[in-house]
Amino acid sequence: MQRLIRICGYVLITLALTSAFFRADGWAHAQANARPPRLDSSDAPVGSLDVSLSASVGLDSNGRWYAILENSQLKVKYAYFFENTAQTAIVALIIKAGGLNEDQAGSYLDAAAGRGLMTKATVTYNGLDRKTVRLEWDNGAKIQDVSIFPDSTYIKIDYLKFGIGLVDMGSPGGGSTGSYEFYGAGSWIRGYVTHPANYYNRYPGDGINDPVDGGSLNYNGYFVGGVYRASNNRGFGRVMPVAATDIVKLLLNRGFQFFPYLQHAHKPYTAYLYVITGGANELMAVGQQLADQLAQPTYTLTTHVSGNGTVTKTPDKASYLPGEVVTLTATADTSWLFTGWSGDLAGPANPAQVTMNSNKVITATFTFIPVTGGSALYLPLVMRGQP
Repeated sequence: MQRLIRICGYVLITLALTSAFFRADGWAHAQANARPPRLDSSDAPVGSLDVSLSASVGLDSNGRWYAILENSQLKVKYAYFFENTAQTAIVALIIKAGGLNEDQAGSYLDAAAGRGLMTKATVTYNGLDRKTVRLEWDNGAKIQDVSIFPDSTYIKIDYLKFGIGLVDMGSPGGGSTGSYEFYGAGSWIRGYVTHPANYYNRYPGDGINDPVDGGSLNYNGYFVGGVYRASNNRGFGRVMPVAATDIVKLLLNRGFQFFPYLQHAHKPYTAYLYVITGGANELMAVGQQLADQLAQPTYTLTTHVSGNGTVTKTPDKASYLPGEVVTLTATADTSWLFTGWSGDLAGPANPAQVTMNSNKVITATFTFIPVTGGSALYLPLVMRGQP
């Protein structure tokens, strides 16, 4: 019996020592896997961030919605204006580069017939990689998401629900008129004819019958064009999908009118509005770059957790371009240990990198570290009382 008690004592003492080891080892792992500080505007190196990147929405003194998006290069404001009726559109498109602070919006940009005043505005994404606002008209009958990016000269507009026509009546280079530049214009069947004439029209009811694919104006599936002031080479441009755009009109050397999905089923589409300071060459270079970006596929990265812990993605984005590298960092909760990745990433490396070449789903597994407490340390007192 004494031998059995002695053996049990050795076992329990061993368990106590093992428990102490696990507690120490778990603490070491917790230190090794300590969550890195969050990278935000308060603690990140200023040189690595566009500290001007922001988005805000609200009501003006008359209770009308507005939205402002801004970065180091550009400031955009959607707000009230009046033309025949009260409406909301872009009333400021300001080039900030080099301290210019020159407005390109003129009368208005990104307006639409019959849309009226905005009825709701919400900031839907507030990351370091972009800011996005959702704008609604007619109580949700017309909706678009507008995004701005760090140090960019453009905004991305996702038209989710929309009406008839899209109008930009701007002030290119801060002046009253400008010069047009469209991709493929040199080979197009007509010159830069202005409203009420059609620059491009494939709508069957008008009988003009321009090429459905956009003809020479098609750059990688998009119309790329803009208007600029020759005296200072500043202005603005648009990137619009050919598949969505039935009619393009040029408005008095001040902007454009587009008719997406005219009198047939509407589908969501994405477009860009951008500013330039380098004349016709920059209009084409920036517009084509944005069109190429839209034409590229994007991939999603979804992470899951098995056990108790968290996974951070750097950069943390809604979608990624082909070839983009993402760093995944697993951080274990107290008494848990990160043991590896599964799914579209394998192995115990932490942090680990993944190259985005498809949609990916990755799981981080955390294992519980048992802690037995110190009860075994009292065993010798019990043993002394045995015969």
